[in-house]
Amino acid sequence: MVENRKLNDRRFGFVDGKCVFFRVAFLYRGFRTLNRKQALGLYDRIEAMVTKFNAESNTGVNKVWQVAYDNWTWLELRGAAISEAFQGIGVSLTFAFIILLIMTGNVYVSVLSILCISSIILQLMGAIKAVGWNFGLIESTCVIVFIGIAVDYVVHLCHQYMHSVQLKRHGRTKAAFKQMGQTIIAGALTSIFSALFLMLCQAASLNKFGVLLLVTIVSSMLTALILLPSLFYILGPNNNQGNIN
Repeated sequence: MVENRKLNDRRFGFVDGKCVFFRVAFLYRGFRTLNRKQALGLYDRIEAMVTKFNAESNTGVNKVWQVAYDNWTWLELRGAAISEAFQGIGVSLTFAFIILLIMTGNVYVSVLSILCISSIILQLMGAIKAVGWNFGLIESTCVIVFIGIAVDYVVHLCHQYMHSVQLKRHGRTKAAFKQMGQTIIAGALTSIFSALFLMLCQAASLNKFGVLLLVTIVSSMLTALILLPSLFYILGPNNNQGNIN
């Protein structure tokens, strides 16, 4: 009986003088460059070819099956990572809205904040696409984790807006921007420096983490300093408008 390790290295396997299996191998160059849709199409074509062979072959040789090392498993894992990432984004944004609603006590402020946080996440996902990375485990994990960073600067501005002594949206926006503008910039700069050190790492996972962290911080800072104040200035609540208390 030939050992399994040796059987795996052979194109033909014999047990007690009988051929128990044969293997046909081919190399598909460029597989790693395929996106998930293209890779699934390749899997379907190979599976159809195998199914057709089994249907047209005699008994004994109609038990062909195909493997591609860990490629098909990784493909399914990527699919699960994508679906779980979107589920995580939905859950995180829902809880963020609830917490914002409780802490600010205002529906308008909470809705505008969630819109800004969502825009930061979209910017992050756009950056992943722009640099040509596939949406894998590292990217899906970063998208979920970095929602916390996206919330941070936005929440600071919302807090100052709601606790301003001003009653009108224009005065509240100016007061919040004056109180938190420098603080947000200072906090963003310290986080940017930490991301730069991660970007210098040789490990691909840490490098990607650093790049996406940098994108998130810059996007969060610009959103908190430009987009959110603009929305507050135009659509922010006046007086007690939108309060749930």
